[in-house]
This record gives sequence, structure tokens and C-alpha cells, in this order.
Amino acid sequence: MTKKLIYSDINPQLDTDLEYYQEHDNALTILPYYEMITAFRNRLVAQAPNGAVELNNLISIAQLLQELYVKVGTKQLIKEQQLKYLVYELLKNNDYKYFDHKSIDYIIQFMNQVDARLVDLSEQEVSAPTAELIAIYQAIKEELAEQGLVTKWQSYQELLNNIEQEDFAYLYPEIEELFLYRLQIIKAVELELILKLADFVSDTTIVLDYDPEKQKLFHNLKDVVERLEAEDFDVEARLEEEKTLIQDLFNDQFKVDKYNWQQEMGTKLQVSSKADVVEELKATARKIVSLAKEGQSLDRIGIAFSSPDRYLQHLARVFNSYNLPYQQQIPHPLAESSLLQDIKVVLRLLQGDFTAEDLLVLLKSDWLELTPAAAADYHLEQILKEIRFPVEGWNLVDLILEQQELEAELQTALEQLQEYCCWRPKEEVSSEEFTARLKDLLTDLGLAQVLAEAPADITAAWQALQSQIASLQDLELGIKEVTEWVELVQLAIKEGTYTPDSNGGVEVTGKIELRSGDYDYIFLLGMSEELYPTIRQNPIDKYLEEVNIKVDNREVRDRYLLNDHLLSANKGIFMLYSKTGNQEEALSSACIEELSRVVELEEIPETDEIYSQQELQQVVGLDLQERKLNQVALDYDWGQGLEIKAKLTQGQVRDDLAGYNGNLQAKDNLNWLQNKYNDKYNYSASFLEKYLECPFQFLLDKVFELEEIEYEEEMNPLERGSLLHRILDQFYTKFAANKVTEENYQQAYETLVQVTKEVLNEYNLFEHSFYWATEGSRYLDNDQLGIVLEEFLENELNGTYNQYYSKSIPASELEVKETEWEFKNLNLVDDYLFAGKIDRIDYHSGRDVMGVIDYKTGQLQYKKLSSAPVQIPLYMMAVKQEFAHEVGMGGYFGLHPKEDRDSRYKILLGNQLRKSYSGKLEEAEDKIREAVQGIKSGKFGPGENSNCEFCNYWALCQKEDN
Repeated sequence: MTKKLIYSDINPQLDTDLEYYQEHDNALTILPYYEMITAFRNRLVAQAPNGAVELNNLISIAQLLQELYVKVGTKQLIKEQQLKYLVYELLKNNDYKYFDHKSIDYIIQFMNQVDARLVDLSEQEVSAPTAELIAIYQAIKEELAEQGLVTKWQSYQELLNNIEQEDFAYLYPEIEELFLYRLQIIKAVELELILKLADFVSDTTIVLDYDPEKQKLFHNLKDVVERLEAEDFDVEARLEEEKTLIQDLFNDQFKVDKYNWQQEMGTKLQVSSKADVVEELKATARKIVSLAKEGQSLDRIGIAFSSPDRYLQHLARVFNSYNLPYQQQIPHPLAESSLLQDIKVVLRLLQGDFTAEDLLVLLKSDWLELTPAAAADYHLEQILKEIRFPVEGWNLVDLILEQQELEAELQTALEQLQEYCCWRPKEEVSSEEFTARLKDLLTDLGLAQVLAEAPADITAAWQALQSQIASLQDLELGIKEVTEWVELVQLAIKEGTYTPDSNGGVEVTGKIELRSGDYDYIFLLGMSEELYPTIRQNPIDKYLEEVNIKVDNREVRDRYLLNDHLLSANKGIFMLYSKTGNQEEALSSACIEELSRVVELEEIPETDEIYSQQELQQVVGLDLQERKLNQVALDYDWGQGLEIKAKLTQGQVRDDLAGYNGNLQAKDNLNWLQNKYNDKYNYSASFLEKYLECPFQFLLDKVFELEEIEYEEEMNPLERGSLLHRILDQFYTKFAANKVTEENYQQAYETLVQVTKEVLNEYNLFEHSFYWATEGSRYLDNDQLGIVLEEFLENELNGTYNQYYSKSIPASELEVKETEWEFKNLNLVDDYLFAGKIDRIDYHSGRDVMGVIDYKTGQLQYKKLSSAPVQIPLYMMAVKQEFAHEVGMGGYFGLHPKEDRDSRYKILLGNQLRKSYSGKLEEAEDKIREAVQGIKSGKFGPGENSNCEFCNYWALCQKEDN
């Protein structure tokens, strides 16, 4: 019987596994991950003369131990989600002091570490929190035993105690040798099982990535190597002797004459810093497209992130904009699926605890078919605005159904919801009955028909939820109230994940899983100082230390993985990083800094080539130099024709595409404009102000629809404006008083806090993005209003309307009559039609006058009022026409944290009895005529007073001062 340990610091560059597999027919080859089997097979195929291979006796360590447990075990393995259900139930039914339902993941981590490390918890002297944690651990083990269940690591313990040679021989009768290749994370119970299995065969060979002189890379395997040596394994070191570069990597070396990586290793190594994670993704996409144009196969490109959550939320929109196919191996959270968001609303209906917003979500759902009429949700919105007192749940539905002249489609939809979803929350049912009723409910809501034609990510999310729910039935949870079953399904959605099917492409995976593949190029994103290597301690570590568990060093693990990726990429590796937290500039990972001590690092080169539609939008097209639209624009909507345009001009450099200025003169262009902006066209204030600010920018943004959508990590102004508008609209919808006074200030405060919570909870980025979290604190800070909304409410109480030529009006005297009021097809100036949405309409009973308010999330001094005074006058005209009432006040309300308290209200028009009022309306009417006539006649020269500093089209514009 021979036992051999082979360790090497260059295993990624060797084919030791292939050689051993091909030379030993009676050996069982054991790999660290199931995913590595695919890469193993691909490498065998590459060597096979006819491209065909047959895989025998090849298995992952987890598969091997699971198969052996099935043979000798006495219990059923519990799934991860089922274990979470059990822990949730335990925490819910017991009054623990230090741990609650938010601690589920930590408790399971503690359990697994204790079992995997073979730790004896008896007679441990520990702190009170750790003692409670141990008690929870023991209670879970008892519950598992009662149900005949066992966790993975507990099954390994049972296997260690019961496995015999005849059990192994029964499953693997022809196996005489074991070959374990590059196991990187080996827990104590796994190591003991490996040693026991080694006694069942004649030869055992273990290959590890290891070098005793490089503890910064391999320290986590030190104890394993020492244990194998103690068990009389013969040790053979196959360390790199020829390439001094490999010897010097991460070995505390400082080289004066640094290595050239490509000359030494024959592969590329390039690094780049970017402004944020979105720019990292864009640079990655551009580089991949350039590689693809050179003939590189996309499925041999791997991408990993130091912190996936920061990148996955932006991945789809960036990669899709470059038409890059990718297969994402990192699971999505179930809760982020649009289908599951709708189902979460259905679950709230079953509990009877839902809001008006929930009803609107269901009516607008893409996945649940309540009514064929698209206008039903609009009608519901109008009804809800008329309800001026708080009401929720089924009482709200009853109140709506009592409305006179209720549209038939809306009535049908609400009655369907009552029929299908009005369950008795306290009714006690079994898991089988609950899941059957839930399935029937979703069928009644048309989900089955929709899923038949749904995209792959939606069907994958649905299948994952079905699997999660099925897990409930496998547990003996007894009879529960409906609301308790709903809570368990909500937990499944919160904790569950799904992986959509893909048609190949770039492989997006985890940094550990990346080690399993065989890639030509590897991209590592998030290689910044704070994110890589992992230096933050896991909160559970302090409890593990008390029970003498030494956790693996995460910093060593990450440095080892980087070293592995550096050596395993066949053609090259690219590393990118950006600013994190409060950093003023991007700081690279300590690993990159260590690498730069011995290697001359190259920058990822930039290129002027065009690779996406968004990039094309920045440069327009060559034919614009001819001062006319191209045929694509005449035949198609410009946005739709852009993809054709991208293909035609791909590869052109930006400098070749600049140069158009002035007016459209060709007859076909003018006819096209007349047809587009005909007598039925509705003009908006923002549309006209855009033209008045700069007609040339208006041409590119609004006529050609080339306005670039920037995918910034930070919240953009449109997102900020939409968010605050929703908060304030819902606030005055729920706040029945309609004005803030000393007497109701506290009620107003609490209502605004609740509304803000509800709106912010709908945006996952407030949890996952540092920048969005910072923005969110300006609105809500630890259950208190943030500075922006606190100032808003304070001004509602103590602010004033500073009118021209009249005394100030206290804001507390004004009653809010309407919020988010929309108008359309109003003939306000000449024969032109206008549309818009007014944020708020106020009324002053003492003066019997109305006023309009528009919320602005930017600082007011930056608003170009002097060049485009259209919005407020137009809104005042619309209100006067529709409400048949005098309108004498209008202005902006600033919602920017830097806005001075005294200038939050900017009133542009004063008392209606003054001459200034009619003069300003006449001025606005003249501006509106100027804009409409200029658009229809093709006048699109640069604006005289426009601010060009931040214009996207400065490279195209020939304005003299630009």
C-alpha cells in the first residue's frame, strides 16, 4: 500500500490529472468541484485524435461522499432551504435573547463549521451569546433527528463512523487506486474520510497546490499537509525551478528590474482603474467585443467579481447594450425576479395586509391576467386619489367597489381578486392543502398561460419557487395558520435563488468556481483595496473562536485564487477596479500592489472604435455632414434604426463622424417634421424648454432620439426625481388633512416616514449599492426623516409663498387639492395641443386662488428660467382652463439638501390682479409659439445662451466658443 502527496506551486500549468487518468484504468479520479469535470472532459477532447472520449471513474469529492452515505447512512439529507425553514420555526417559537429570524444564515454557518471541524461542544466555557448559539445548535440537531433528517456535514460524520471497506468495494468493485487532484478547501471531517478511504485501496495519490515557502498563498493547507505527512504519506515537491518569476510571486520580493509578464509567461497581464463599477463593466464589454472581432470564442472567456452584488445589478443592461451573450453561473436572488415581486403581492393579499399600491401592481402585472383592459389601472389611480383617509386591505377593495360609475373592467378585476385571494388568514391548514390552494390560485390568475411564452429567466424563477415550496411538504411542520404558511413562502422568496438557462457566451461565475474552468481569457473585476482580498471579519467568527474553531484565512484564500487565475489563463488576464465607499480615487487591491513589486503592469489599452449603440449615439452618423437625415431615419423610428446604423458604421473612429451644425433644409426632411409634429401632436413644457435652451441639442435628443442613457452606479437625476415624486404623491394621497399644521404635524411626520419606507423598500439598490444607500439616508435615516424630507415637511408648516407685489402667504394656509395631476389635448396657445403632469395644485380659501407647484430635485439656481420660462405659465393656463378657477400662484419647490430654507419656494408669477401677471403669460405664449414654429420649420442651430460644458454633443457642435 502506497500513499503519496505531490504538491506544486504551478499546478494550473500542468496536466498531472490527465496523465494519471489516462495511465491508470483502475483509479478513481476525485476532483474538488463538479464543474471541474466539464473542463477536464474538454481538455481530454482536445487531446483525443477523433475528438471523442468516454469518461469513467471521474467524480467530485461531494458526489463521492454522498454516494457512500446513501449506501451506509440511516437518515435523509436535508436541503438547504428546508434547513432554513426549520431554523426559522425554531427561532419564531422560542424567545431567544441574542438571536432572532435575522440570524438564520449565521446560525447555519455556525452549525456547519462545528460539524465540519468535528468540534466537541461539551464542557465549553463560553460567553452568554455563544452559549445561546450552542443551545440553538443542539435544538436543531434534536429536531432533525426526530424527523430522520441530517445535514451534509452531519452525514459525513455518520459516514466516518460507519463506512467499511466492503461498502466501498460494493460501489466501486474495480477501483484499486485513489487520485485526488487539487482539493483546495479540506475540512477536518473530509480529511478523516480521505484517510479512511485510503486504507481501502492499494494506492492513494493526492495532488495539492502548495509551497511551504509561500504561506501568503498556501497557509490554509498547512495543517492538511502536516497531517498527511504524519500519516506516512510520501511527499514529492514539484516546485517551479526554471521560471524565477513564479518563485518571486507573492513571496515578499521587491525587484528593481521588474519582469515583463508576456515575455516570461507568454500571456497578457493588464490592469485598469475606472470611475465606478459600471465603467468597469463597460470596459470589460468593450475588450471582450474587440477579442471576439479577432476570432476569440466567447465561451472560453471567464469573468468573476470580488463582490458580485455590486456588479450583477448592472450586468444585464451593460452587456445587453453591447449585444454580448453571457451565461451567468452566479445565482440570482429570487426576490429580484419581476414575477416573484408580483407573487409577493398576492401573498400579502392572502394575509389581508395590502395597500393601494399593491392593487396597482397586480393590475399592471405582466404575469398575472386579471383583466384585458389596460385602462383599468388608470381608472383605479383616479379613484385612489379621491380617497382622503387611510384604508387598506379588503376594506379598501370594498370601498372602491362602492364607487359610482365604476368601470366594468376594474370591477371585474377587483371581484376576481376577492374571489381568488380573500382567504381566512387564521384558518389552519396542512402544507399539502396550502400549496395545492396556492397553485390553483395562481392558475386562476392566468399564470400557467403566461409562463408558456415567458422568457427563460422568468420560467427559471418560477421553477425555483416551485422547488422551494415543494421542500415545505417534505418537512413535518404540522398544521399551521394560512398566514404562517405565507410567511414561510415569503422566507423562501427572500432566501431563494435561481439560475436562468443560457445559450452560451461569456461565462460569468464566482471567483472560486472560476478555478474550475479552462479559459483563454479571465477578467477579474472589483480588484480594489477594500474589496480584494477579503479582510473584513465574518460576524460569526467571534463565536467560532470561542469554541476553538480556527477559520480559514480569507485573505490567504483570495491571494491564492488570484495566483491560480494568473497561471491558468491560457492567453491573458485583465484586472479592473474602481472607487469604493468614500474613497476620493480608485485604490488597487493589496494583491495588485504586491504583484507590481515584481512585475511591470500594463494598462488595458483604450480604443476609439465603436462597439455599441450607445457609443454610436455619441457620434451620430457620417451622413449628417450632408445636412440631411439619412434614409434609415426617414423609413424608421430613429431609435429602432440605430442598430442598423451601428452595424453600418461599426469600427469608424469618432473623429470621422463629427461636423454637422445648422438647419435642416431638404424638402423631404421638412415634410417629415410637419408629419411628425402635426395638429394632433401634444407638446410638453419640458419638450419646448429643451428646444429653447439649445435647438441643436434638441434635434439630437428629441427628434433623432439619440439621447444617451448613462448607466451610472449613483442615482441619476431622473431616478431621484421619480422617487421623490412618488413619495410626495403617496404622502398627500394618504394624509387626509391635505395641509400641515401645528396640530397635525406629528401625524404628517409619521405618514411621511411610512410612505418613504414603502417606496424605498421597492428598490433593491438601496440595500446593495453604497451610493443609493447614501442617497436613501437623505430621505429616511433610522426610522426618522432625512434632511430632504424633514426640510420639506418643515416648509409645509412654516414656509411662505413669496409673491411679486403682494404679501407672503404662509404655506400652512394652503390646502393640497391635487397631486400628480395629468392633462392632455388641451388647446392653450393658438391651435396647438399640450400635455403634462403637474406635481401639485394648491388652493388658498382666503384669497380664493389656486397655485401650481413643480418639485425640483436639483438646486434651483441651476434652472435655466431666463431662457425658457414656459413650464409654470403653461401649467397655470392648464389649471385655469380645466378647473375654471383663477390661478395666481406658481413656482418651484426645491428638494435638494443644499437648497437654502428661505428659497425653497421660487414663485415666478404673482398676484393675478397685477399687470406683471398678464405680461408674463404673454411672454410665455410668445416663447411657446417660437419653439413650435422653429421645430416645424427645421431651425436647429446651436443656442446662443446654452451651457455647453456638460453637453453630450460638444464634439459635433461647431459653436465658436465650444
